[in-house]
Amino acid sequence: MATTAITVPLGTVSAPIAVNPTTSVCVVPSLLGGSVLLESSNDGLTSWTPWTYGTITQAGSFRPSTNQYVRVTATTAAASVLVNDISGSNAPTADILTTCALPLATASATTEQVVYGLRIPPGYLPTNFVMSFRVFVQLTNNVNVKTMRLRWGGVAGTALWTSPSLASLAVYKAEILVAGRGGVGSSLLGGGITTSTSGGWGGSTGAQVALTQDYQNVESEIVLTLQKATAGDTAEIDILRIELY
Repeated sequence: MATTAITVPLGTVSAPIAVNPTTSVCVVPSLLGGSVLLESSNDGLTSWTPWTYGTITQAGSFRPSTNQYVRVTATTAAASVLVNDISGSNAPTADILTTCALPLATASATTEQVVYGLRIPPGYLPTNFVMSFRVFVQLTNNVNVKTMRLRWGGVAGTALWTSPSLASLAVYKAEILVAGRGGVGSSLLGGGITTSTSGGWGGSTGAQVALTQDYQNVESEIVLTLQKATAGDTAEIDILRIELY
């Protein structure tokens, strides 16, 4: 029900952070080309184990299966750490999964890069839900193509939403909706809300993206990604809010 936002200064290691199976931790460099590392420990004192990514230049997410501790190393730039306590957010009176105003930067690369990740425990999402993502992205204002996506299943998963080209923009603002439908726990539908001179939220010549994915029995990894045609361009999330209805 709450997000704790932590900045880890360059060249330092955070204090141990207590986490549990309903805690999703996202760690991201705060500057273009930075790198970060997350490690976990059962007691917060010894046997620190690096996450599966190792030291990375993009965002990574972590959710333990038991009560543990994590610590974050900011290796080449300050790190932005989002500790999302999602316990109770699937109750009728609570709906906030993530709030963030820390800089979530991309790597200096042209491959598709994760800038935010959220891991949802099995059985946590109801079979009928709508999840709303509101995001403000800061960009280098030039003619180089930049594209944002929301994927279910990590960076290799299905893109439930893809932005238009973000060339010649300094800021891009979007709202994306993902729905679990049919009451079966495996049917997802996604799309973005756009403005339109014809009224309403806008239209599209393409259908909404549909995905069959069991989110009742397996963990769900949801990521926001950015891909740049020019590696050195800035493309970072400055504001992010995720709600569950």
